[in-house]
Amino acid sequence: MSGITKRFAGVTALDSVNFNCELGEIHALVGENGAGKSTLMNLLGGLLTPTEGTIRLDGKRVELPDPNTSYDHGIGFVHQESNLLTNLTVAENMFLSHEILRKGVLDRATMRQKVMEVNERLGYKLDPDAQVGSLKLADQQLTEIARAVLSEPKLLIMDEPTAALSEEEVERLFAILLKLRDQGVGIIYISHRLEEVVHLADRVTVFKDGKNAGELERGDISKDRMITMMVGRTLSDIYPDRSAVTPGEVLLDVKGLRVPGAAEDISFTVRAGEIVGLGGLEGQGQRETVRAIFGDLRYTAGEITVRGQSIAPKQTIGGRIRSGLGYVTHDRRGEGLILHESIRENTSLAALERVISKFHLIKGDEEQRQAQAQAGRLKIKTPSLEQKVGNLSGGNQQKVMLARWLMAGPKVLIVDEPTRGIDVGARMSVYEIIHELTQEGMGIVILTSDMLELIGLSDRILMFYEGHLTAEVPRAEATEERLMQAASGGKKEGSAT
Repeated sequence: MSGITKRFAGVTALDSVNFNCELGEIHALVGENGAGKSTLMNLLGGLLTPTEGTIRLDGKRVELPDPNTSYDHGIGFVHQESNLLTNLTVAENMFLSHEILRKGVLDRATMRQKVMEVNERLGYKLDPDAQVGSLKLADQQLTEIARAVLSEPKLLIMDEPTAALSEEEVERLFAILLKLRDQGVGIIYISHRLEEVVHLADRVTVFKDGKNAGELERGDISKDRMITMMVGRTLSDIYPDRSAVTPGEVLLDVKGLRVPGAAEDISFTVRAGEIVGLGGLEGQGQRETVRAIFGDLRYTAGEITVRGQSIAPKQTIGGRIRSGLGYVTHDRRGEGLILHESIRENTSLAALERVISKFHLIKGDEEQRQAQAQAGRLKIKTPSLEQKVGNLSGGNQQKVMLARWLMAGPKVLIVDEPTRGIDVGARMSVYEIIHELTQEGMGIVILTSDMLELIGLSDRILMFYEGHLTAEVPRAEATEERLMQAASGGKKEGSAT
């Protein structure tokens, strides 16, 4: 790709960019949200056309006016956000626009067989006849990956492919990518998880403000170097200084919580001004615990108290919000945001009581004023609060979810995967927001699969294993080795108070 420029309504998203990927290499593309990474790949995938510049495949200049043309040139694309049709089956999605026909009719038997073959190749267990809308987020992502691999691409673009995957699924994907590389496939890998890039990449190109900011070869690739090239800061600057934190009164008290099939005898507290991290491998009960606390899952034993007020097991989510609880989901596009609605409407969702008149009508001016105040505080990048949330970057979408809860004013905020799928610069902004909220007396619970984030942000860390708490580790004593031991079922340490 040579001299690539892309403009949108006067905004230059890419400015004379040069980029190449060789067969048989994993070339990582990193940079902050809005740096131009996905725009460049959308040009290669036929979703956009360049304003200026040329694209060559195997040395020959090509035009890629649509995704089918890109596909026909041997380019596979796993998108950051799902492009699956939820009302179709796995097999129908995997062969969409490239269906196998027999006498003019879909050859479903052959399509099913092809899906089973790619399952065996990748180690997946996807049901060809399952409707995609019924699949969990991770299985939808696996379907996207399987669809791309099924096409036997010469060039494979992976845009944040691991965001919804468990650790085991990530390891399996890495093995597949390394095998494809060794078979001569060129792989372009986009990820905000820089440890993945260090592990996988043969070469790294860093993007900043729509330009190529530099390139690193295998022996020079490190998180610190990539971060410095992206944002001009080092790894040690990312997390807020929590050394002076002095927790106050107990805001959330959980005793003996039991969530059937997920968690048993869970007890812990969260104090004013404190960040409590819940860690562990995927699916160990930590997410079910916080969803039960928020009222989204049933629990059969235990007590939950918020600011000394007991929460009844049958209390509604609305009632829990009024009691002072808030919850930022890990799945912002599937569960957290109404993508076709505006920033203003999404921000006010949890605080409508504050902007509704006695006649049960939304007071538009007041809603606008409060939403604008939170958008300004969180520095959400948008020309207008009327912009559709689905058009925002991942980092700004995450800020909209935080803005919603700032507007609602909870005393305890649960933040599930606070920085999933967002870049280093946006991460630092989210971390600072969370830090500021604790300085104002809020108690924060975070769930994160990122071990360094768990250590860097939490004042105390509670580790889960098979539905039980195995350790409580204070910030000063937290190391990756100690947390991994607890995450693997190590002996229980400390008391969760």
